[in-house]
Amino acid sequence: MITHFIAVKEDITNHVKVEGQVRLQLQRMSGLHEIDVAITGNLDLNHSLSVFLHKVATLLDVDAADALRFDRPYRKGMPEAQALEYIISNAATHFDPQVVEAFLQLERR
Repeated sequence: MITHFIAVKEDITNHVKVEGQVRLQLQRMSGLHEIDVAITGNLDLNHSLSVFLHKVATLLDVDAADALRFDRPYRKGMPEAQALEYIISNAATHFDPQVVEAFLQLERR
């Protein structure tokens, strides 16, 4: 009897895991579709690149802070405090000030 319950629990756990994988794959496919529509439906390169970068950042869950903090082949990553200072000091020139403020509010939590 107990082995039956363990098997059911393992089956449910596996089902939840697979469901998460399917959802992630659907999000990726949807993102690729949006990128495809932006590229084929618009001759504006800036628009296409904007859609592409937004979708890549969203799907990979990456932001500028991550990009600044991690090592690259051409430069060493910044410490977290230095990356935050860079973002704050470049608000309005490199980064949208409203987005920077929202980001800082999230960081404070």
